[in-house]
Amino acid sequence: MQIEFDSPEDAFAAIAWIIVTADNTGSDEELDYLGGRLRDLTIFKKYDEDAFKSLIGTVLGQIESCITRSGTLAAQFSYIGYAASKALNPDQRLIAFDMAVELAFTDGICTQEQAALNDLQFCLSIDKPQADQIVSRYRQLG
Repeated sequence: MQIEFDSPEDAFAAIAWIIVTADNTGSDEELDYLGGRLRDLTIFKKYDEDAFKSLIGTVLGQIESCITRSGTLAAQFSYIGYAASKALNPDQRLIAFDMAVELAFTDGICTQEQAALNDLQFCLSIDKPQADQIVSRYRQLG
């Protein structure tokens, strides 16, 4: 299994994929988030709708071609999280983690999404106080 993301945009899309698939279901709220809020992030402003869909499709294709049927889903999430981290600078990592938390809370965070967020926190090198502050902010909104 080998994957490399060429741009921060690819990395953001991969991180979103981790959260959407963490509970093995993509809820309507999560899919609406991907089509709306994710696209509203500054990093995606330069993409028109077709280019955005193409980027998402390309990233999903990359992920699909590298994931294996063996091993745990959590281990695969870690692998993808580390690959995404390499394409992001420290500020982008923090923004990506914030985006992941917001996405996890769109339909009510579940155990699998919480585990994926914990893993992403580690992969993205987000310190615990920062991560707790971000999670707490969305928990209060929910």
